[in-house]
Amino acid sequence: MYPARAIQSFVDFINIMTYDYYGAWDTTHTGASAAVFNPANTERSTSHGISRWLQVVPAQKLVMGLPLYAHTWMLQNPNTNGIGSPAVGIDVVAKFLKKPGTIAVYDERTQSHYCFAGKNWISYTGVRSIRAALRYAKELQLRGYFLCSIGQDEGNNILTTTAFEVWRG
Repeated sequence: MYPARAIQSFVDFINIMTYDYYGAWDTTHTGASAAVFNPANTERSTSHGISRWLQVVPAQKLVMGLPLYAHTWMLQNPNTNGIGSPAVGIDVVAKFLKKPGTIAVYDERTQSHYCFAGKNWISYTGVRSIRAALRYAKELQLRGYFLCSIGQDEGNNILTTTAFEVWRG
């Protein structure tokens, strides 16, 4: 819906927000907030957004965004806890991954992370999802990437460090 051809002729690069596909505005179902791929809803994925831009803008002008934060939900039923599970609202992130009983999952289909404990469900960016997103960007020969909310990367900057190491090769 943007005049991409006109835009790209006036800029050196375009930052693409390839995240926030799901979040607090989706209170009825969980979702991978930064899925590289999404077989359940292809329009809510990095691959879809990037491929649409590549139809009109050269890859060397595209910069892919990576979030360094999480989106949270309260599950309707703790036993139904995958991507797309029914939810009854959102929850708050507070050192959740370190809590006893938290189960962390890397979903191969969407190449994204989520974790849950009881009724709490969180979609977050992790080392494997950053590696997957950057591999995808490098395969497409995009100009690069940017990090969103770098200040929310936990203490020792694991995700930020991983992003720079992966991009450098």
